[in-house]
This record gives sequence, C-alpha cells and structure tokens, in this order.
Amino acid sequence: MAVKIRLSRFGRKKLPYYRLVVTDSRAPRDGRYLECVGTYDPLTDPPDVKLVETRIYHWLDRGAQPSDTVRSLLKQKGVLFKRSLKRRGFDDARMDEELKKWDALQAERRRRKSERPKKKKKSKTRAAKDAKAGEAAAAPPPPAESAAAEAKA
Repeated sequence: MAVKIRLSRFGRKKLPYYRLVVTDSRAPRDGRYLECVGTYDPLTDPPDVKLVETRIYHWLDRGAQPSDTVRSLLKQKGVLFKRSLKRRGFDDARMDEELKKWDALQAERRRRKSERPKKKKKSKTRAAKDAKAGEAAAAPPPPAESAAAEAKA
C-alpha cells in the first residue's frame, strides 16, 4: 500500500478549508484516510497552517510521500528542515541555532518579496498588439533615394 500525505478539501463553495491527511494513494481525495495530521486555511492572510509535527515525522519515517502542495507547506513551516537536521545527527542546542538562522533567512526573503514591485498581467490579445506595434516601430523606414529612383523609372 502506497501511503501519501495530501490535502483533503472541506468548506463551502468558494470557501476552501483543507486537512492534511495520511491516506492510501488509491483512495479518493475527500475519501477515507488513516490519520489527520494538520489543517490549512488559505483564505487568511498569511495562510494559516497547523501541523502535528510528531505524527508527520512518524509517517515520513515510514515512507509516506507528501504531495507537491503539502511538501511546499512543510518547507514553509520548516518541518522538512528540522527533519533533515535530525537525520544528520544534530543535537538539540545546535538544531535550535540552525533553526534561528533559518527563520531569519526566511523573514528576510519575505521582506524582499514584499518590497518587489508587482507586475501587471497583460491579456494575450493586448500582448500580441503590443508586440506588433513594437515590430512596426523597430522596422527601418525605406530610404528616400530608392523611392526617388523608382519614381524616375
């Protein structure tokens, strides 16, 4: 039996709320699961993620594969980083130091991302029109000498 850690959707229409569940890979998305190991609410700002780390470590050690979305949530919360430190044999004091460095690095990345100007999205038709206008402006005008020579002939 292949075991996966993935999201199971709850909530009303257009108001999603997810549970992180450990399930057999053959089970449907919202179907039967083995255990609930956390929740994810994408509507709050920042998104609210609550995890039961001990149970996540338990299932990861037994071969459970997280889905892409769950893997990114675990990375954001530092669960995968903590697991890698434990597997490399770091003691608790050294692990705390590394986690503080990691937290500072993540805070700096979030700060830089918030300072970046947001790009406006163009529709495909507008982008095509802009490209044609750019090509027309970049094309050199016909030389005046050749036009005069053609007029004499």
